[in-house]
Amino acid sequence: QLKADERTCDVPIIFISALEDMKDKVKAFHIGGVDYITKPFQAEEILARVETHLTLRNMQKRLQEQNTQLQQEIADRERTAEALRTSEAELRALFVAIPDVILVLDEAGRYLKIAPTSPELLYKPASAVVGKTLHEIYPSVDAERFLAVIRQSLNTQQMVNIEYTLPIRGQDLWFEGRVTPMSSNTVLFVARDITSRKQMEEDLIQAKIEADRAN
Repeated sequence: QLKADERTCDVPIIFISALEDMKDKVKAFHIGGVDYITKPFQAEEILARVETHLTLRNMQKRLQEQNTQLQQEIADRERTAEALRTSEAELRALFVAIPDVILVLDEAGRYLKIAPTSPELLYKPASAVVGKTLHEIYPSVDAERFLAVIRQSLNTQQMVNIEYTLPIRGQDLWFEGRVTPMSSNTVLFVARDITSRKQMEEDLIQAKIEADRAN
């Protein structure tokens, strides 16, 4: 109903539910949800996710507004150049405020930009990957998986979610990624470290198994 109403159709919707089945999560995202938090949860996690989605939504609105403005002013090269410089400065300021890994890639999986946020969570330093493709950086299986998500997002012009692990600083970290189309051939890839949450989920499962054995 929210998505059917033009007054609320662009409001990011986050589901909080005790339902943990993958079908429930897929259904939530299929009908327009941008996130899905399973119980039990931490208040800090919810606040952080809400902040991230609101920031991303504001970024998307800014990009849409700036794109419209640039199209109207395309005849004036100097004003267009100034608008681009201002846009880049604003985006950098927004990126710095977000504690996630933020990437801009094209349809070929080529790194176009890497925001200066959480460099310790990058698979490789930004200077070593900008201008290169996913296949030049990751093992083939990982590269193909990331590229498939990027192309799915571009083909549908919708956000696509993905969970994955990467070896960072000698440790396997879990990430929750959201791929959002920025244009017809570029996407915004935002990744959050969810290793602690995954560990907590595993601990809960193990505790339940031990409790069942005790009973």
